Amino acid sequence: MELFKYLVDHVESLTKITSFIAVVSMTFAAAMKKFYFSYKFREPKKVVKQIMYLNKYSEYMSESDKAYTRYRINDEIMRDITKIPSINNRKELVYIFNNLEKKQYIKDICNLQNDMERVDGRFFIKASRFGFLFMFNRFMSIILGAVFFMCIALGLISVYEGKSVIVMLAFLMISVVYEFLGLYFLSLSPTKNTIDKINLELAKIKVPE
Repeated sequence: MELFKYLVDHVESLTKITSFIAVVSMTFAAAMKKFYFSYKFREPKKVVKQIMYLNKYSEYMSESDKAYTRYRINDEIMRDITKIPSINNRKELVYIFNNLEKKQYIKDICNLQNDMERVDGRFFIKASRFGFLFMFNRFMSIILGAVFFMCIALGLISVYEGKSVIVMLAFLMISVVYEFLGLYFLSLSPTKNTIDKINLELAKIKVPE
């Protein structure tokens, strides 16, 4: 009960810490995802500048120069549209997205793009349940889920012991934050059932020659 008393006495500080953890966790997750998919990625120049060069100085450029500039413009435009840094992955994924019947799987396919293989002329996702991202996301969701239930329990105890409504609401707010964080990390790694459904859709798409 000493722990509970300490938490109640410092509930305001805990609320601030929770908000800080929420922001840091979301930022860290986004950074990890970006690093995992694009550790060789370099920030592109502004596409508007390259278009200006092509339009304004084309007479000073050879045909191969123009072709390369158009390639760079297309690369940067499609990178921004698809949010997929890797040009090799992007070409395959754009082809898949254009031929995919059930578009609701696009986000999951993006998350699983590094687990995609070609089997008998068809695309297939062979997701490792022991891969780094999968284990990291599951670990974070379990930890955050445990904190969520702990905050709920502390909120109920505060009601039982007749603490102020503010204390109960503070624990409730903290628990909601951790719940959303846990669900966010859980959503980053599709379940086996979802992957099986995605593979059924991918089986309908023939790998381009």
